[in-house]
Amino acid sequence: MRSTLVIKRRSALAVLSAGAALAALSPAKARQSGVKLTILYTEQKNPEKFNKYYMDTHMPMVDKAPGVARTEVATVLPAPPDQPKPAFWRITEVYWDGVESMQKTFATPEWKTITADVQNFADPGTISFLVAQIG
Repeated sequence: MRSTLVIKRRSALAVLSAGAALAALSPAKARQSGVKLTILYTEQKNPEKFNKYYMDTHMPMVDKAPGVARTEVATVLPAPPDQPKPAFWRITEVYWDGVESMQKTFATPEWKTITADVQNFADPGTISFLVAQIG
């Protein structure tokens, strides 16, 4: 059984406690399987500025953070003309080998810098977080 925790906040700092909350959902399973943090951004006021900063500055910091196994970044395709606009515009997933690894990453100075950096590119109130066990 997979456990999922959904967090909606205005700040990326909220994810610092997500690992502990996920571990509480299923402690034994959480230690045995991977975990991913999904960051969902709504469309930004200035998408071009967001993209430049995000891909050239922010994501390289995430990719180099201790303990991060891999990252994936995607842009949601526009809806067909007869469908509503998608709720999210950008999806980023950050993977770890397990909850303990994620918690260690969250405790590093590098991760604290990453979370503080969000205010440099994301419009306030445009981020949602989802932490889920893999496997």
